[in-house]
Amino acid sequence: MILTIDIGNTNITCGVFYNDELFYKTSIASKNIDTSSYYLFFDNIKKMYKVNYIYIISVVDELNNRIKNILEEIFNKPIKIITNNLNLGIKIDLKIPSQLGTDRLINVYYGKNLYKNNFVIVDFGTATTFDVVDINGNFIGGLISPGINISLKALNVFTSKLPLVNISSIGNIIGKTTEEAILNGVIFGHAKMVDGIILELNKTLNTKLKTIATGGYSNLISQYTNFKFDLIDENLTLKSLYELHSLFAKNIVLS
Repeated sequence: MILTIDIGNTNITCGVFYNDELFYKTSIASKNIDTSSYYLFFDNIKKMYKVNYIYIISVVDELNNRIKNILEEIFNKPIKIITNNLNLGIKIDLKIPSQLGTDRLINVYYGKNLYKNNFVIVDFGTATTFDVVDINGNFIGGLISPGINISLKALNVFTSKLPLVNISSIGNIIGKTTEEAILNGVIFGHAKMVDGIILELNKTLNTKLKTIATGGYSNLISQYTNFKFDLIDENLTLKSLYELHSLFAKNIVLS
């Protein structure tokens, strides 16, 4: 079994793969957690599943060694922390390629396996990112905007009276309470931002990009966009990590 770990700004999300299927998924908060809580979290996974290899990506550098040390103690199995130095055969057309987040890189790799070229991946996480691959199969850049959770927290923190609202589905666009107005504004606003950005990308590139949605809020926001995504898979990053296992096994990936 393969354990894949995505260390994000909000959550550490883990997936256990068996026979090419995501067999189990779980998560824990990334920050403000003591070491014993992390230890119990990963020890529970070990008790349930016989893990042979572990792959990690992270956008929280300060957690990397801490989590790796815990994993080494619990599992005593090969651990690979994926970096953006991987040679995945993708041309990175950016001014500073080293700035590219590893999660974005391997998501693009997975997208190329599906569609080869001419697509955009929208990742609805702590931030909402748009990653664009052109007609030639090159990663040409993208956009980054505040995510749903950040937007809701900002309204609460930077105003004196607006409450912190929990994320949920919405109904009528016109909110009848302050809470409804906040949630509707953030959810509908986010969906229409996505509509507008996809439209502008298609106009700029003079094409019709295939669209992939992933991340924890992908199923929620996709309910309110005008267009329909070609693929919605909130587990894309975990699956991308799993796909890398076969490349490492065959010594195809250079790091």
